[in-house]
Amino acid sequence: MLEELGKQAHQKDYIHVQGLLALRQAIAKFYEQYTKYPIDAENVLVGPGSIANLFVLQQVFKGNLITPTPTWVSYGP
Repeated sequence: MLEELGKQAHQKDYIHVQGLLALRQAIAKFYEQYTKYPIDAENVLVGPGSIANLFVLQQVFKGNLITPTPTWVSYGP
């Protein structure tokens, strides 16, 4: 892990607000295989913390949100 961190240390710019593209693509592929529904990586959001992400998503996204189960008591409300 430290070796990989050293390889990436020169990258000090902010990443895309949705998260790393390769990670979003891997997540989309996983859920596409799991659910059998096509999922575009552009519709995947990766962020640093669940509570903050859910709060922001509820403010800007008008649609269904998938929350993990079991979950933290404040996720639902």
